Amino acid sequence: MNLLHLLFRIKRKNLHFLNGHKYRKKFFNTLKKSIRIKFSFSSFFIVLHKQHQNLKF
Repeated sequence: MNLLHLLFRIKRKNLHFLNGHKYRKKFFNTLKKSIRIKFSFSSFFIVLHKQHQNLKF
């Protein structure tokens, strides 16, 4: 492995790392959003379910 190749690999790794960080941030943001949406939906359904039970009894 020559020095140029090594440098290129290091550069590529760093670029990949930076991109990975960006993507990770994006991924976590979308994950948070989806969790929030799921949570709100689940609480909404729980409320609906409780109301439905109240209507039943």
